[in-house]
Amino acid sequence: MSLSQRVQLSRRLTLLSYAGLLAALISGWFSQEAATRSLGVLLIQTVPLLVFLPALLRNKSMALLWMSCVLILYIIRAVVNWSLGIDVFFSALESIFSISLFVTTMMFVRYSRIKRVEEANQAAHHEPL
Repeated sequence: MSLSQRVQLSRRLTLLSYAGLLAALISGWFSQEAATRSLGVLLIQTVPLLVFLPALLRNKSMALLWMSCVLILYIIRAVVNWSLGIDVFFSALESIFSISLFVTTMMFVRYSRIKRVEEANQAAHHEPL
């Protein structure tokens, strides 16, 4: 598999994992009883992810690295809820999608940086003297 294909695949998997995590958070919120459901909780869960959406769509490596740091909190929350038996199905979904988003984001950042370095090296070698 070429480097360009790795970049494209990791980007697609990152977008898929991002959408899956958002869907798991929103559907988990809807699955709660109406009396305990709060819009504030949904906003607290989703806004930190939505902040990184422009960077994700524009392939901004530094912002994606920061998103990975934030994802650690989502992973911890999901695993703790899962181990305590709190909404087990959606906690499992959240942990799977947050871990996959973390891993695919790291792969995408790594492969895209390697690709940029290779392109810069090729451009430097082909400059006329």
